Amino acid sequence: MSDGPRAIRLAAHALGLVGLNMLIFTLYRLLFVGWFARMPGAEELLTVLLRGLRLDAAVLALELVVVGAVLLLTRYVRGAPLVGGLWAVTTINLLVVGINLMFFRERNQHLWGMLFHHLAEPYDIWVALKPFLLDHPATVLLLAAVIGGLGVLAARHARRLRGHRHDLWRPWYVPLLAAGALLVLAPLMGHWVTVKRVSGRADAELAWIASRHQMVFDNYVLNQAVVNPLWDLLQEYVPIALSHARPPYRLPASEALPLAQRLLGVPEGERPYPLLRTVRGLGGLGIRNVALIQVESLGATLLEHDEPQGPVMPFLRGLAAEGIYFPRVYQSFPSTDGAVFATVTSLHWTHAFSGRGVRLSESVMGTYFGSLPRLIDGPGMRHYAFSGFRHRTAEFVSFTRNLGYRTSGFEAVLTRLGPRGPQDAGPLGIHDGPLLREAATTLTASPDPFDLYLMTGTSHSPWQVPAGSPMPLGDGPLGTFRYVDDSIRAFVDRLRAERRDFDHTLIVVTGDHTGPTFGGQRIERMRVPLILAGPPIARARGRWPARSELPASEVDILPTILSLLDGDRPYAGMGRSLLEPARPSTAGIISGDTKETFYLKDGFALRYHLHSGRAALLAVEGDEMHPADLSAEHPEVAARLTREFLALYETADRLIRENRVFPPRP
Repeated sequence: MSDGPRAIRLAAHALGLVGLNMLIFTLYRLLFVGWFARMPGAEELLTVLLRGLRLDAAVLALELVVVGAVLLLTRYVRGAPLVGGLWAVTTINLLVVGINLMFFRERNQHLWGMLFHHLAEPYDIWVALKPFLLDHPATVLLLAAVIGGLGVLAARHARRLRGHRHDLWRPWYVPLLAAGALLVLAPLMGHWVTVKRVSGRADAELAWIASRHQMVFDNYVLNQAVVNPLWDLLQEYVPIALSHARPPYRLPASEALPLAQRLLGVPEGERPYPLLRTVRGLGGLGIRNVALIQVESLGATLLEHDEPQGPVMPFLRGLAAEGIYFPRVYQSFPSTDGAVFATVTSLHWTHAFSGRGVRLSESVMGTYFGSLPRLIDGPGMRHYAFSGFRHRTAEFVSFTRNLGYRTSGFEAVLTRLGPRGPQDAGPLGIHDGPLLREAATTLTASPDPFDLYLMTGTSHSPWQVPAGSPMPLGDGPLGTFRYVDDSIRAFVDRLRAERRDFDHTLIVVTGDHTGPTFGGQRIERMRVPLILAGPPIARARGRWPARSELPASEVDILPTILSLLDGDRPYAGMGRSLLEPARPSTAGIISGDTKETFYLKDGFALRYHLHSGRAALLAVEGDEMHPADLSAEHPEVAARLTREFLALYETADRLIRENRVFPPRP
């Protein structure tokens, strides 16, 4: 046989092994869905397979590039090394997906989440794996047999092709063709993502493809079925481990968990879901719908600020006057990602997996949280989330879909706007007016009860009021907040006019983090407002003070909403209802600004540096945080607050990483 047909025959063998890997990944997803999900429809199942195929293609592209590069550098394609390498790849892929299936069945989390959680304490990996290995000896033997069987198949296959030897350096065009083939594979590992368009920057950039880019369901299990565990290892976990970006734990779990439980008023003890408890509904308000709007960069002092022309945000001021107003809610984190996370999960944002930056890291997508859609689900209940941000829209969409929301991000809203899309979008994304209009259109299209989470965006730098909109406060920061206020007014007015059950709708408005401020006090840069309004609150105004100076956190918003609903509900966060007459929680407030992390309690602010472990104790009076370190004068207070902060922070981090927040359901 001449070299041409022989080379084609060898390529056919290689492609056959690639096809075998695709079959393995497909069977893995079918088993995942069959084991863990309620029976999906044919369209959903096909979407799982196609979305997963995109990640599988990235894995195989990387593996083929590695194998191909080695062959090109060593000059010759030999039959035995080629199929041996591909069989090794096949064995790795099969073992990873097989072990991941068993691991998810045992622990409700993907394999790498646990292994990298204990990377700094390798003995704990053995402690976690030992029960499984001892309880499932047949499975261990089966894995060993599979490895042995694949080894035999690989050896026999290699012997059949050992006569193949093809030069990749001659003639001159062969190495160019080989290198070109490898380059063709590279784009399979990338993905164009939408970003904000500022300072001449393009509105899209090429990034590594990630599991979150393929999560399109409002069903947690189906989204987890899309994941390719090997790609997650290579694209996320290994780089994070090599970066050493995560701060170390400073309290053992055996100390941190019971202390956190005591602070939160939760019964102590090691349980599968240690923070799970019940929030008592106050009852009698008849709330059927919940609309939670989180306004970009809205600080409490900005809401209360007056210009010569009047209040900056007159409509929200009116809602606060008609409802219940909390002006001393501390931002959980000085970025949108962290604030969104704390608000919708009621847990502190800890960079649980990456430890490097402010993004909703991909691994958070694998944790099952006790979100509002899971806590107030019922017959006909619809759960919606909207955000118009261009930047990191894929992260927001995937994260909220995993929480159970039917989410519309930048691309989806832009499509809905049709020909008006370019006019209704700016450098940051969809303007808040059109965004809230589309949300109202969705909510008025059906009489079914709903809960809505909506994150605005126009009041973010560079603070531009959309062209053609009224500008009573100019085209600057305050002007954008007036525009947001007008947009929320139009949204509420439309619900009032078109929803027959508007009288049973709870309106919740808060900020994500502060933006423009008017004084030099440190605390002012950390306080966001919380407004509880709507007809049910107006009817029950006499039951609570109209304005509460109670210090609170964004993690308190979710349990406060739950306590206003009828009936009791499970809850597994680190907040408390701000309306409870008796507050069993004695936990302080974790907050921070763009530079530092603070733990506020008893008139003090503990300033803590996560990586170095350095702490300073500062006195707090009103909005003033004094710069002098009082640790030497109050060593017992500094030590106590440090332990409390670490217990709360590290317990949240551990439970998120171990997927032990809230019991999953199919």
